[in-house]
Amino acid sequence: MKIIIIYLLFFPPMYIFSQKEKSPDYRNVYWGMSKSEVLKSEKATLIWDSDNEEDIELKVSIQSRYHLPVFPEECLLYEDRLYSYPCAIIYTFINNKLYDGEYRISHFDNEDASSVFDLLLSKYSEKYGKPNHSILSIGVSWIQSNRRFSILKLGKDVIVRYYHPNFNEIKDDFDKSKI
Repeated sequence: MKIIIIYLLFFPPMYIFSQKEKSPDYRNVYWGMSKSEVLKSEKATLIWDSDNEEDIELKVSIQSRYHLPVFPEECLLYEDRLYSYPCAIIYTFINNKLYDGEYRISHFDNEDASSVFDLLLSKYSEKYGKPNHSILSIGVSWIQSNRRFSILKLGKDVIVRYYHPNFNEIKDDFDKSKI
């Protein structure tokens, strides 16, 4: 009887405390979430929802401000800050499932894109260790079990992009389904 009491008192709490909550894949969201779930989770200022295609003036303004060549078919765009830099936050969906997230920093007051890239590389390296890969001369990337992410310097823009670990397969399957 004493053994059962000791077991019940000691092991269940140990089990509870050993369970870790899964950390988010990007910001405070997880891959596969729907657009409505992301809308509920994100606290930044929403500036574009791809369901609102009729506001062409706004779309062109956002494209110009953040140097976006095209908008993904299913996306949400927010404005916030990343390490004090104003940025666009872009969530991209396929069939209403989140598979890609991006910070896009396009405006620099007294700093150029190279110094912003260097600062972000330093911060991310402190947090996640050295990058796993170098991407030509434009950036670096990390690969983790629940996500891949990269920091890129493209002209005057710095992009931090997070994506699903099976991103290529998901995108390929989607592209094939459109043919």
